[in-house]
Amino acid sequence: EELASRRFELASQLRCAFHRHAALKHNVESLREALSKFNSLSLLETALEAGEISLEQYLQQAEFYYDMEAQLWEALHELETLHISLYSAEL
Repeated sequence: EELASRRFELASQLRCAFHRHAALKHNVESLREALSKFNSLSLLETALEAGEISLEQYLQQAEFYYDMEAQLWEALHELETLHISLYSAEL
């Protein structure tokens, strides 16, 4: 009975991890796509130097970009941590 309970618990943990993996992978792909579309820091710098935008606007847009990049790195870290826990799961 204890073995059956442990198997059920492990199967449940693996299902949860699988769903978490799928969600994280989707999140990483979405963030990568958004960053590739928004990767305009050089354009922002050019606009700032030409006086087309203010320093405040430049900083707001740059902050948005770097926040998105940080979210991507956090999601990648969480995904790798999940991989490690899945590979180290005792059967």
